[in-house]
Amino acid sequence: MTDEREIGAGLTERAHHAGDGKPAAPRQRRMSAKRKQEAVLRILRGDDLELVSRDPGVTAAGLSGWRDSFLEAGAASLKSRPEDDRDRDLKAMRESCQWSRHWSERPLATAG
Repeated sequence: MTDEREIGAGLTERAHHAGDGKPAAPRQRRMSAKRKQEAVLRILRGDDLELVSRDPGVTAAGLSGWRDSFLEAGAASLKSRPEDDRDRDLKAMRESCQWSRHWSERPLATAG
């Protein structure tokens, strides 16, 4: 009779067979929106970015991205009405006009 615990490979055994013989890196847990919000609010209150990023175990760049997303969403929520298809169409037309104006103002190359 074989003990069931001996049948399955352990974490380190699986990791050695998976690649270069080093144990697999621990999987990162998903961060709840509440924890992200708490970290962002700490930054906005003036806590050091590097110190705050250590607590949830994320990079400073990742935490900065959360902050930027948080601020953009806050700014969008302060609009008098939500963005609709008309707003998106106007934005696309403005960008298109800026792009075409940029290219129409460039001097044409002449054969010489």
